[in-house]
Amino acid sequence: MKINRKKILIPIIAAFAVIAIGAAVLSAVSLNARKGFDDMLPMDSVLSAERALNDLDYIYRTISEKHVCFLDGSGLDKSFTDEYNRQRSRIAGSGDITIKELWRSAAEMCHVLGDAHTLVTPTSDMYAEDFSLLKDGTVVSVDGVPCAELLEDFRSFFSYETQMDFYADHMFGQVIIRKNYLELLGIDTSDGADYEILTDSGTVTEHYEFVTASEIRGRDNGGAELCEYYIDKESSIGIFTLNECVLNDEYKKMLKSFFDEVRENGISAVAVDLRENGGGNSLVINEFFRYLDVEGYSVFGSTDVRIGNRLKSCEEEYERNRRVKEPFGGEVYVLTSNLTFSSAMNFAVAVSDNGIGKVIGEMPGNMPTHYGDKLTFQCPDSGLLISVSYKKFHRADSAKDGLPLAPDIEVEADGAVDALYEIAAKGEK
Repeated sequence: MKINRKKILIPIIAAFAVIAIGAAVLSAVSLNARKGFDDMLPMDSVLSAERALNDLDYIYRTISEKHVCFLDGSGLDKSFTDEYNRQRSRIAGSGDITIKELWRSAAEMCHVLGDAHTLVTPTSDMYAEDFSLLKDGTVVSVDGVPCAELLEDFRSFFSYETQMDFYADHMFGQVIIRKNYLELLGIDTSDGADYEILTDSGTVTEHYEFVTASEIRGRDNGGAELCEYYIDKESSIGIFTLNECVLNDEYKKMLKSFFDEVRENGISAVAVDLRENGGGNSLVINEFFRYLDVEGYSVFGSTDVRIGNRLKSCEEEYERNRRVKEPFGGEVYVLTSNLTFSSAMNFAVAVSDNGIGKVIGEMPGNMPTHYGDKLTFQCPDSGLLISVSYKKFHRADSAKDGLPLAPDIEVEADGAVDALYEIAAKGEK
């Protein structure tokens, strides 16, 4: 089992940046595969100003009618409306525009919300044809444009929480192998793209065409497993790796098997590894906690839910833990990275705020108090997709509401497993 993670690093030295794609990008190929929606128009398709404004108005109307910020007094609604009016005036005075230009305008609108769950995206994407060098090397430039310049531009329209700007930096490493996002960054991909890649043997330039996810060469084992685990009997440590928050039979069976072996081998410390986990269904938390000797817990504090033009505030829900017959009573840890996001971040916060265990690694990619639970809609003319948050979750520990999750042991994600072993060896609690 792989328990050490290749970190997606973006070292910026002076005005120079290199982007390490790393193993995590292999899971990025499915980020924009959306079922149940029509295909969007090609990026270079031209819309009249009237049709483009029709879509822009639809995006504004959808977000203003669904997003919590229009009722929570944050002031973000005004910032969003101001940006919408600016983009609308620009399009109205420009004549015909491409889908790419419309997407850029919509992305810049959503960016001002500082909400990583509210954004406009294409229905699908294509990818650099060969990951053989990309997965282990670092990208220096694309078509001669330094990654430092591309990254600066990406930060100006990507949706991320402003307190967590490092999340945008990490996500950039996942989008520069994607055709549509490169187009949005101003790269002409009509005849592929040239990638300057720093490898262990030096810098090489490779030309890649763009292909569907199934046609990519050089991927490792077709991508990461949903979950897996490792039992170290000698060190009395068990590590359960969850790469996506999916509550299904595979997860439940693997979880039961893991804790069965933990019990049979008298393991004294367990860790859930969320370093590659970008979120999903938060109910995976409840299922995991069933195997812990914990009487009860709160995953969230209060939650604000938008229902039409009304904001309903729901009080904190304390969950009585439906424990298994022989729950684990040893030490519990969570391993995190800057890419730990959404429900995976909530997992780590629930462990921390309920005093269940310690967090080892890096600060996750979004705030414990955040907008989320998104709804998805499709623009009528372009086919672009709109994701919009209709809830605001507050941190379980109200005394820390508005604060990020600070790991108990803060180390680079690559060193989280080593730190776990050091703590376990010392018998620290």
